[in-house]
Amino acid sequence: MLDVLEIVGRLKTTKRAGWVRVGVAAPESIADHMYRMAVCGWFVNEAGVDATRCVKIALAHDMAEALVGDITPADGVPEEEKHARERAAMDHIGGALRAAGHASAAAELMAAYEEYEGATTREAVYVKDIDKFEMALQAYEYERDQGGGGSRLSEFFDSVPPRLRTPLVGSWMAELATRRAALPPTPPPSPSSVTYTAPSWWSACLFSGGVVVGAVLAAALIARRRPG
Repeated sequence: MLDVLEIVGRLKTTKRAGWVRVGVAAPESIADHMYRMAVCGWFVNEAGVDATRCVKIALAHDMAEALVGDITPADGVPEEEKHARERAAMDHIGGALRAAGHASAAAELMAAYEEYEGATTREAVYVKDIDKFEMALQAYEYERDQGGGGSRLSEFFDSVPPRLRTPLVGSWMAELATRRAALPPTPPPSPSSVTYTAPSWWSACLFSGGVVVGAVLAAALIARRRPG
């Protein structure tokens, strides 16, 4: 069992690649993302939707990244290859669970993963929406807390609303958009700290005067050293 827990523990130290790419300070880990997704799943209150199932799917959906890392579109890995790597990683984790005597847990974990990947249930659809929403929420927090105004991380917002399929998560996103709109705008890029400043007439005079004085002193020194 410890082998499985050590694998899962890697999620606590593996940073989310999107935040690393755009240079946010102290980017969250994959485990950070999954934890708040699970909390969001707990709060799903649509009739007929199993919130506990949402929590489990949220905890399973990115577990493969403990072994393969956070593969993003920027990595250039084809979607089929990405899914193949993640499926192989989940098979490995499931095998380790079975070897530790937890066959039922392994079956439940793999079922939750497959459910998410295929979006075959209402619970999985909710978790897919939550995955996108949590990313946007984290981007808002980075904009708010690390400066840069309310448009610095727009790429993590703009694609989210049209892709949401559940009214509840859509309402969370609308509330988030309202809060984000209240952030100060992104300031213009600051000029380089190293700038050329034309010399003032006073500094030019000082420089010219220094040159003249130096020349006079040099001439006097040479004259003193000449034989009489």
